[in-house]
Parts: sequence; C-alpha cells; structure tokens
Amino acid sequence: MTLSVVGVTGDVRHVGLAVPPRAEIFLDSLQSPLTWPPLVLVVRAHGDAASLADTVTAAVRDANPNVPITRVSTMDEIVARSIVEPRVYAFLLGLFATLAAGLYGLVAYTVSQRTHELGIRLALGAARGQITRLVIGQGLGLALIGTGIGVAGAGGSDTDARQPDPLSAAERSGHLWRGRPRAAHDRARRHLPAGAPRVAR
Repeated sequence: MTLSVVGVTGDVRHVGLAVPPRAEIFLDSLQSPLTWPPLVLVVRAHGDAASLADTVTAAVRDANPNVPITRVSTMDEIVARSIVEPRVYAFLLGLFATLAAGLYGLVAYTVSQRTHELGIRLALGAARGQITRLVIGQGLGLALIGTGIGVAGAGGSDTDARQPDPLSAAERSGHLWRGRPRAAHDRARRHLPAGAPRVAR
C-alpha cells in the first residue's frame, strides 16, 4: 500500500502523561484497511470546550444516527482523570508521613514523661528487657491502630475499580511496621537512666 504524506502533526501522548510520545501515523478511516474500535472524534474549540458538547453530539447524530456516542469529554477532564491515581498516592504518602511523625513524637513524649517510673521499675528489680518490651508494646499498639485505619482507608480509595493486590498491600504494611519496633526500642534506650544495668540483645 502506497501512502502519501499530507501533513505533520505535533507529538501526542496516547498512553499517559508519564510516557514519552511515540512515533505514529494517522490514516484516513475511509482509506485505511485497518480499523481500531472505538472511533474517537477530536474537535478543537476556541473558548469553553464543554459548551460545545451538545453541538458536537447533535452533529454526529445528524451525520449518522446509528453511531453510538458513549462519552463526551474535554481535554482538561481527560488529563484530570489520568492524574487521579498519582494524586491519591501522593496524598496518602503525605498523610502517612505526617501520622508517622506524630506517632514518633507521641511515643517519645510519653517515654520522657515516664523516665522516673522506668527508673523505679529498674530499682525494684525489673530487667532492662522488660522495660524495653513495655515501651515497644505501647508503640506497637498505637501503630496497630494507625495501620488498621490506613489500610481500611486505602482500600476504600480504589479509584479505578481494579482488584487490590493483597500481596502488595501486605508488603506496604510490612514496610510501615519494620521501623516502628526499632524506633520505640531506640527511644527506650535513650530515656533509661544512665546507670541502669544492661542486658545482651
């Protein structure tokens, strides 16, 4: 098949904003032996593009009443839909980072307020490991509540109706949990009295 070049267009991102434009050609639908459903009609508008939706729909139906029109969208709406998922992930990341900082500060403040209590426990014979487990247990309790709320919220924010990946969710929860016992342990070590006996870990 011989093709004649009648014009050159600018780059078009068909896959998404994050994917670089790829080389492609546009063929006349009446002359091309290949067809890819569905058919997409692109209209350039000056001014408010949304106001032309009814006009374009009526023109298509006048040309061929048998052509179904499933969706009419402006380019702004298409771009907005394409970045919903990254925006949700960015929001959740910021939310969890804020909650993690708040949890760290809360546990650190609680341990600092209990320094005298921990010293008395050590003086009465409590082992250092028992004190550490006490502080870690308190931090993990708060982390468990926060993780449960976060996982429930993330499950309800699935915007593209895809089945969530249980393995991926478990891995993300595991990443959140790995640092919490260590952080609580470090805070307990910093706030224990300097002369407290140490046990091997």
